[in-house]
Amino acid sequence: MPRRDVPRPPESVARGALDHPFGRAAVAATGRGVCAIVLRGGAAGLARRLAGFGRLPGRRPDPRAGGRLEAALAWLDALLNRGEAPPPAFALDLPGGTPFQREVWRAIGAIPPGEVRTYGDLAREIGRPRAARAVGAASGANPLPLAVPCHRLLGAAGGLHGYAGGLEMKRWLLRREAEQMREPARERTG
Repeated sequence: MPRRDVPRPPESVARGALDHPFGRAAVAATGRGVCAIVLRGGAAGLARRLAGFGRLPGRRPDPRAGGRLEAALAWLDALLNRGEAPPPAFALDLPGGTPFQREVWRAIGAIPPGEVRTYGDLAREIGRPRAARAVGAASGANPLPLAVPCHRLLGAAGGLHGYAGGLEMKRWLLRREAEQMREPARERTG
């Protein structure tokens, strides 16, 4: 009798939360890396996001998950509560996504701090000049906002459009990144 493939059980994750001026963020990590960041909505928002990827909070997550979770929470605290902008120093476990979404997420990750692109700019950069709306949709499906900095994307006329953390957070992040890019220049000339 042929053996049936047994579906893989839902993956166990470690979870944590952090209060910040814009709400309550929640983070989840596996042994491979951080797999979800929810900027608002706390534990309930994180549970919805994780369920969509077949990952469930577990009694015994991979022991490496705890360290990755702590690193991500410390990074979010530095970024959102202290206004610092260190690069993420933790592994990412980017869940799901279509090949197109994953291509967009990689391209978003290549946008340097202090710079922005329109959805159309990014579509052209990935060789799909007519896919600006699809780029916007892929950005909206990003499971790791801030770590995959989709706040650096703007509408066609350079305007702010939807963001998982809200437009106030997006505006603050862009302003803070621009200021930090100018600070080293001031130090060299000052």
